[in-house]
Amino acid sequence: MNRDKTHPPAPLSNEQISGSEERQVASSEYNSAFAYLRAFIIVLVVIHHTAVAYFLPAAPPPASSLAGNLHSIRGISPVIDVQHSKLFFFVVYFNDRFFMPLMFFLSGLFVWGSLQRKGKLIFLRDRLVRLGLPFLVMTILAPLTYYTTYLQAGGNSGPSGFWQQWFSLTNWPTGPAWFIWLLLAFDIFTVLLSALVPSG
Repeated sequence: MNRDKTHPPAPLSNEQISGSEERQVASSEYNSAFAYLRAFIIVLVVIHHTAVAYFLPAAPPPASSLAGNLHSIRGISPVIDVQHSKLFFFVVYFNDRFFMPLMFFLSGLFVWGSLQRKGKLIFLRDRLVRLGLPFLVMTILAPLTYYTTYLQAGGNSGPSGFWQQWFSLTNWPTGPAWFIWLLLAFDIFTVLLSALVPSG
């Protein structure tokens, strides 16, 4: 009846051992302080892009092309509220001095350890999935977000007029997604560097 109790447990497979070790490494590398700091930076990003719409007096939408608006404050925040405050002015400029470099620092802090643990190919595959795929989706959807800029600039030719201006641009704007492709570029550079530098 109780024969199972007398038999020793089955040995773990190599995949189970590898998965267990990876979970232990990930658990040992988890740092609550960095997790809280990352959450704080995410909140700052949300506050920053919200405050942009309120930190300058709202001016009439410029009657210029979409290209001109993409290089103005309306290219970042097309809808600017009539209510503004100097408080938001200081919030935006204070954040601009440190929060993006800090985001890059946090993003790259554990890259080398992850690269050493996973190996070049798996690390690069994971980066392409976690960064490359979202960047591709955001790039494809970018025209939908900039359509509001076109409308705020007085564009009244409908979607056809917008697409005509969009394809006349010298590049394909991606907005905040620049952060993603730059992180991916740094990761690819790190992989190439690790391949050129002998280990040990």
